[in-house]
Amino acid sequence: MGLFEKLTAKAKASRQRIVLPEGTEPRTLTAADRIIAEGIADIILIGDPKEILTMADSLKLANISKATIVNPADETVIE
Repeated sequence: MGLFEKLTAKAKASRQRIVLPEGTEPRTLTAADRIIAEGIADIILIGDPKEILTMADSLKLANISKATIVNPADETVIE
C-alpha cells in the first residue's frame, strides 16, 4: 500500500469536514467531487449555491450536490 492509499484509509477511518472557500473554482470543485465520491471527508463549499451547482453541472461532477453549500450573502449565515 502506497503513501496516498494509507492517508486515504486513515482519513476514511476518522472522517472529518473540509471547508473550501473557493466554491466556484473548477479545481476546487473537481477535488471536492472526488473526495465526496471516495467517502474521504464531508465537504462544505462557500459561495453562491446556484453558481456552484451550475459550474459543477458544466464540469459533469455528480457528487457536488452532496456537499453542504453555504452562501455568505445569506443574512442567516452572517448572523
